[in-house]
Order: sequence, then structure tokens, then C-alpha cells
Amino acid sequence: MNNDEIYLTKMLRGENMGINLYNKYLKKIPEGKYKIEIEKFKNEHIRHRTRLQNIMQSRDIEVSSEVGIQGKMTELMTSVKLMFKNEPKLIMKELYKGEMTGVKYSEKYLSEFSESIRPDIEKIIKEDKERISKLDKILKTL
Repeated sequence: MNNDEIYLTKMLRGENMGINLYNKYLKKIPEGKYKIEIEKFKNEHIRHRTRLQNIMQSRDIEVSSEVGIQGKMTELMTSVKLMFKNEPKLIMKELYKGEMTGVKYSEKYLSEFSESIRPDIEKIIKEDKERISKLDKILKTL
């Protein structure tokens, strides 16, 4: 397994986990503008997953919908948190923390990618940072 395969797989697991978590949050947030924004954020993760899958398929790397053990644990902990944190502001704070963690890992992985893949990953990271900025603005209005 080369670095591109290892880190693309890790990023894909992260996107899968992000989508699963957004689905959990969407079930808890009331209808309205915040739910619409969260849906948009989830769709960005879906686009990133598709982009990663396309990169992987073009390099004959196996594509999986798995989230890994860490992802399963995170999803379980999120389900427990949502039993108590079901107000829009608390949900948005959790989303913000999750997005920050995702970007931290993506940036950590960036140097491990080959030069041919790095621009695609940089674009994903840039879009993730833009989403964090939007979440920050939403949090300031709550």
C-alpha cells in the first residue's frame, strides 16, 4: 500500500463519517434556516466523498463506504451526546468541533500525498475551511 492509497482511504473514511454524523444532527434540528444550512454542509461532504472516490478509482484503489473503528466510536458518542444536546446552538457547536477535527487531520495528511494528488486535497481542505467559517458565523448569530 502506498501513501496515496493509505491517506485517500483515511480521508474517505472521514467523509463517510461526516455524512453519517450530519444525518444524525439533521434528525435533531428543527425545520428552518439552520437545518437548510446543515443539509448544504452535508451535501459538501457528499461531493468531497465523490471526488475522493473518483481519484481512488482512477488509480485502481479500492473504494469503501466504511468509517473504521474510530468512526464507529465517534458516531456512537455523537448519538449519546445528542440525547442531551439537541438545541440548535449546541448542535452547531458540535458540528464546528467535528469540522475542525476533520480539517486538522486533512492538513496533517496533506504532506503524505504525491504531488499529483495534492492539489485536489488542498481544494477539499480549502472548502472545509470555508464551511468552518460559515459555521462560525452561524454560531455568532445564535
